[in-house]
Amino acid sequence: MRSSRRPAAVLALALLLPAASGGSQELASSGEGWITGKAALTELVSDRTHYRDRSDGSSEVEYQAPDGRSAYLWDNCVERGQWWVTEQEVCFFYPDTALQGPHCFRVKRNGKQQIEFWWSGDPLAPLPTATTVDDRPGNAERLPLGVTGECVMS
Repeated sequence: MRSSRRPAAVLALALLLPAASGGSQELASSGEGWITGKAALTELVSDRTHYRDRSDGSSEVEYQAPDGRSAYLWDNCVERGQWWVTEQEVCFFYPDTALQGPHCFRVKRNGKQQIEFWWSGDPLAPLPTATTVDDRPGNAERLPLGVTGECVMS
């Protein structure tokens, strides 16, 4: 396994999202601009490819299939995984990485209307884990969802 993998897909997890998912569901927000509610969070990520800049200076791409599978491209490798939402967070689990999961993120829009993914494991973090820089419908990069093993070159 790759010990340096950090599937915080954050989720951003920090990708810039110029528009929500284009669906009819409005994004709900609660205190401090957090996007909440299962329907709103699902609409935000389901069947979307998110391109994110991470707070550590790296970039990532993540696709979340409607059936709960996900593919995470980082450091020239694709990891298979799962995603789901709760009332407050978007969560990811990538079983072939060295990190124990799952990893969950609260999300909100910044002043540029980009989606920020804030790791729930560090509520006092000064920066989001990742921020969306682009958001596209479907699996825009054709990332494989069923790969096995720790890393598949893209």
